[in-house]
Amino acid sequence: MSELELESFPKSGLLTIDHQNSQDNVKRRRVSDFGSTSRTNANSANIVLQGSLSLSSTGLVDVILLHDRLIWKNTKLHGNWDSLPCWRQTNVPCELPIAEIYAVESLDDGAAQRKKGSSLFCHLLQEEAPWMNHFAVHSFRRSSSRKCQWIPKAYIFGHEDLRICEAWVESIQGLLDNDKQRPKKLLIFVNPYGGKKAALRTWERVIPLFHQAKVKTKVIHTQRLGHAFDVLDKATEEDLSLQDGIVVVPLLEENSFKPNAKDGHNSNLCNFELDSSVSTETFTNFANELNQYKGSITMSTPQLRIGIIPAGSTDTVVISTTGSRDAITSALHIILGDNMPLDVVRLISWKSSNLSKEREEPRVRYAASFAGYGFFGDVAKESELFRWMGPARYDYVGAKVFLRHKKYAAEISFLDMGEKSNVKANSVGKYSYQQGKVHTKNINQVICRMNCPVCARGKDDTLTNAAEKHPIGRSSKTPFGWETARWRTSHGIFQSVGAAVMSCRNDKAPDGMVAHAHLADGLLDLIMIRDCSRPAYLRQLIELSRRGDNHLSFNFVEHYKTPMFTFISHGEESVWSADGELFPAHKLSAQVFRGLVNIFASGPEV
Repeated sequence: MSELELESFPKSGLLTIDHQNSQDNVKRRRVSDFGSTSRTNANSANIVLQGSLSLSSTGLVDVILLHDRLIWKNTKLHGNWDSLPCWRQTNVPCELPIAEIYAVESLDDGAAQRKKGSSLFCHLLQEEAPWMNHFAVHSFRRSSSRKCQWIPKAYIFGHEDLRICEAWVESIQGLLDNDKQRPKKLLIFVNPYGGKKAALRTWERVIPLFHQAKVKTKVIHTQRLGHAFDVLDKATEEDLSLQDGIVVVPLLEENSFKPNAKDGHNSNLCNFELDSSVSTETFTNFANELNQYKGSITMSTPQLRIGIIPAGSTDTVVISTTGSRDAITSALHIILGDNMPLDVVRLISWKSSNLSKEREEPRVRYAASFAGYGFFGDVAKESELFRWMGPARYDYVGAKVFLRHKKYAAEISFLDMGEKSNVKANSVGKYSYQQGKVHTKNINQVICRMNCPVCARGKDDTLTNAAEKHPIGRSSKTPFGWETARWRTSHGIFQSVGAAVMSCRNDKAPDGMVAHAHLADGLLDLIMIRDCSRPAYLRQLIELSRRGDNHLSFNFVEHYKTPMFTFISHGEESVWSADGELFPAHKLSAQVFRGLVNIFASGPEV
């Protein structure tokens, strides 16, 4: 594999085995928890294995395997060898968290690998035996040039005794198997038409990683719109219970959140087991929503996790949840069993158009990234006619829609949480920001990242117990910030209305629709672009496309954080786009369910 870096370990030596391998679950810790060097002595009770091994391109090393990390340092040699450059390079102890090891395997090549450029003199000093048995510990390194990108890296250890190598492989593999977060079986949906038909090549690029990690995969190539949904619809609960997650390559462009009424749960394309018992009795009267919050359907948290391998047009969800659009990085997150909750917004269309009959069956869609109306809906609708252009269709259609400069009359009501913070608000409650700056002192403007404090706060006092997740709605406790919540209504002419559940970072908007949107805070960012001139709207769109600018600072832009809102159109209508899927709605209600689904990700590391 071209992305694979081999960091070999030379040397043979005597190995002392301590058979204290515990069956306890491995505590999942990353390298940031340890630092670059070992600062504490290993407790002998935590030692699984220890001894001397050769590390390719390094030399003879003393290795200690603990339940949560692998530690090695150069074996001290007799004589004054510390002055040699090849020896000083690895004189500091190194640590590798078990949580960052995705595979271990025996090698039968019998040949030690010497680091490119190292001198034969230094290689001989490392006393490589004429015949060595080797095993590889597969991990990754973080790219120095691309944030959040992981690059596979193999450490090659060696020993003259084959049984010694087998003991190390067995012990490390035992620790990996004990990590219950790591998937053992995955159901893979590959959309061969996604990302300019590059999905198959992308999957072929990452599948060796799954084989190395001994993850069993069942691959299904989707042949038509709704194929994946039909497969899951026919699957029994027992069939799905045998899988540890569902992976899509890429996130299919059909609506991945269609409800399914089987057994009171919803088994859909992206593994969202959502309750589908939606009826006109959910809210007794649409007008009541505008006056007070009536509660909502209880949504069950799905047990299976969803993974996404980026190979699509924008890959917004992947970029927002991992910080990288790299397929290898996403595959490693899945293999390592990274897990994080993700908010989902439920959209209910109570009336599809102003010409529809007054009482029609409500229709439901779920969106995990963005739902837009007006400019966004028009672009999504007209882009369907130019799918043959690939991602370039968005630029072409976007220019056409912009020049047309259509405006839509609407009434939008939302629940104002009334949170007190350092964010200044004007007389109508609109948040205002200093253009081009992000105030990190304000908790509402902290960038979402790994171990995000905003996503962790007020989540029924904790986010650590995944089994006790509750959506915003009825629960035994008052949800965080709801004590002062009240409804606000906004009337007017709008260029667009957008609801961002996450930052929605992509190539067109490097900072996303809202740079400080969060993945699991139970709120969406409601963005309303009021009537403005073409030049003003163009400036706003240009700032959206540039990193570091603030497109929310214009006086015709209103931005609110809210858990739910309602929408009624007046006059000529556009269409809603829910994660790229068209969703006509004359009357619409939207509600966020906090941490409703779990995905194979950990949040951006920066």
